[in-house]
Amino acid sequence: MLVFKIVYEAKSYYEKHKDDANRDWGKVLLSFVYENKALFRIMYRNGLITAIMKAFDELSEWKNDRQYAYVRAFFVYGFFGVIYQWIKYDFDETPEQIQQHTANLAAQVAKEKV
Repeated sequence: MLVFKIVYEAKSYYEKHKDDANRDWGKVLLSFVYENKALFRIMYRNGLITAIMKAFDELSEWKNDRQYAYVRAFFVYGFFGVIYQWIKYDFDETPEQIQQHTANLAAQVAKEKV
């Protein structure tokens, strides 16, 4: 039931922010989570973190076939991991700060591997 609620609410949120989602769906998802942080806190504190992970999996619009399965899992669960850490830190930063952290780290890793 909680998974359905999160998926339903997230899709409704996306529809309201369709133009932004087309430009940057990650930013919209972070904003959705932040605006609903009370729900996510309660779920975390009550051991329902796997419901959040399942909801993110259902929200993914990547093809769900074997060819894409591993890459899809990498992105879905990687994004979930970022959200999970953010919840653990009790949403002490804004969605923009979280996005900046991940962008900075990705740029740093890319630079080190070149």
